[in-house]
Amino acid sequence: MRLLLVYVYRAILLCFICISCFFNRSEGSCSEVQRRALLEIRNSTDDFSLSNWEGEDCCQFEGVDCEFFPGLGAISLSRKKDSKTWYPNVTLFTVLQDLIEMGLSGVRIGGPLQAFCELKKLKKLQWLDLSNNVLEGSIPTCFGTMKSLYKLDLSNNRLSGNIPLSIFINQSRFGVFDVSNNNLEGYVPFSILADQAGLFYIDLSKNYHLEVETESPSWVPTFALIYLGLGNCNLNEKSGHVVPSFISSQPSLQWLDLSHNSLEGSIPCSLFYNNSITGLFLRGKTLRPFLLGAMEVMQLHRCLSHSTYRPIISKGLCLKTWVLFSQY
Repeated sequence: MRLLLVYVYRAILLCFICISCFFNRSEGSCSEVQRRALLEIRNSTDDFSLSNWEGEDCCQFEGVDCEFFPGLGAISLSRKKDSKTWYPNVTLFTVLQDLIEMGLSGVRIGGPLQAFCELKKLKKLQWLDLSNNVLEGSIPTCFGTMKSLYKLDLSNNRLSGNIPLSIFINQSRFGVFDVSNNNLEGYVPFSILADQAGLFYIDLSKNYHLEVETESPSWVPTFALIYLGLGNCNLNEKSGHVVPSFISSQPSLQWLDLSHNSLEGSIPCSLFYNNSITGLFLRGKTLRPFLLGAMEVMQLHRCLSHSTYRPIISKGLCLKTWVLFSQY
């Protein structure tokens, strides 16, 4: 499901670029300076994962895309799973001034995330994926100064410290923000995201020392979420562990994870009338029971008919104690 959302975003991005450049687009090309920079990046990996990066035209290098973007517009690297930790010279990437997408997921990048502040020199960069690495340190505020940045994925690393709220104040173009499965901590008022009108995917889950508050101060969302991950992040401790009220105003929501937050109170019935829902995770201990009629149960099963998850519904069609989804 997460992969599907990524593909949808990329399709939208490609359409936007094609429309913008249709009448004034030059052939994709790779300069000698860019070629040398890519070869230095290859040599710095200290293994043979990029050994096929050879020749004069670096647009032909695997993972380098000059076809769908003006100039050398995208780079997506891959390395063997047993590769050594890589500490890249991030400055080398700044030579690629036309970069719009940078995919460095799962290539075992180590060291402090701060080093990637060098990428603020890439004025066209919209997509930055550093997920599934071994990056450490705190999230630097520099990401809030990258005005074109639309997707930031830092999930599945070893990041610690607070999420700097200034990156949302200074940066209002985020569509995707994912910092799940790290060691982040501190307090995050969800109201800080109120003006992120383009936001459709956010995942803060599995940061066990993070505290997320959605109810105070009062706010009105301008975004329409497709994916919301808030599992295991001490949700609404200050407001009595209530279920986030704003999800009732998210009719496009497809994936919702509020699990393992000791939530109390009722689940919005609107969730079960949402035709978009394909993944709903509400594991907990104290969710108030409520009665589902035959139509609601049919709707719940229909919404999840294409998923590998099914609800466990107690006798009498009443969801008691917790709403639980188990995998086949």
